[in-house]
Amino acid sequence: MAKSSDLQPGNPHQITRKQHIFPAKSIERFCINNAVDVWLVKQSKKIRVNQKNAIFTGNRIWDHATERGSYGVEAEFQKIADSCVDDKRDHLGKDECEIVSAFYGLLLSRREVLDNPRSPAVVHGVTGWDKSKCQNEMEYIESHGGHTICQVDNVATIDERQINGITVFKKMDRFLLDNPELEWVITHAPAGREFVVPDRFSSNVNGVLKHYAAIPITPGIALITPAIFLCQRFLAPAQIQFINSIAKKFSRVYYFASNLEAVL
Repeated sequence: MAKSSDLQPGNPHQITRKQHIFPAKSIERFCINNAVDVWLVKQSKKIRVNQKNAIFTGNRIWDHATERGSYGVEAEFQKIADSCVDDKRDHLGKDECEIVSAFYGLLLSRREVLDNPRSPAVVHGVTGWDKSKCQNEMEYIESHGGHTICQVDNVATIDERQINGITVFKKMDRFLLDNPELEWVITHAPAGREFVVPDRFSSNVNGVLKHYAAIPITPGIALITPAIFLCQRFLAPAQIQFINSIAKKFSRVYYFASNLEAVL
């Protein structure tokens, strides 16, 4: 993958470098004293970091057009998340469930392109821009949501970030098409227990793609689809223990919580 140093010095067009898989605003809801507990899977070690830590981000994995385009999905989801916390509501409407599904699909697709970045695509019949001469113009176009074709070794190509971005939306849309009218319910953890947030929301288990199908909103509140987990509004200790065990099983690099001692 190309590095963010490919940008012009000073990043004059304010192109996003650090891109979150799980949004920074969502991580903030788990923070105590501006930090969360993170369990590093391979190191078997706990650390405390804030929502800006590099462990939660990719480095210019997709283009800025994708970052801009996904903002709408994130913003609508955050409105729903805030209302679940502030209004003490007990259910979501059909349109709200569709927004949650889009957000869940976005989480899946972002992680997928981070784990499996695409290659540049060759474009025939056109001549691309010479980046050494037109970098400022290309970055300006990207910062405003546009796409560019670059000439590399006499071959016109669309770079990997733009292909990754196209893939993010393609896979998000595929999840929505494959899971129409998916229901999401607001669930609450038992007193003294918390939800774990995994580093990925799906995993290949014995050759079969399995979904976590839960989106923790706060330490004590999560949106869960009963299509995967049959549960009531207020979870029993055994239920949250099972849900958290799936989160831990799926996680390859880390999982986090407000207080890891409350999830053991």
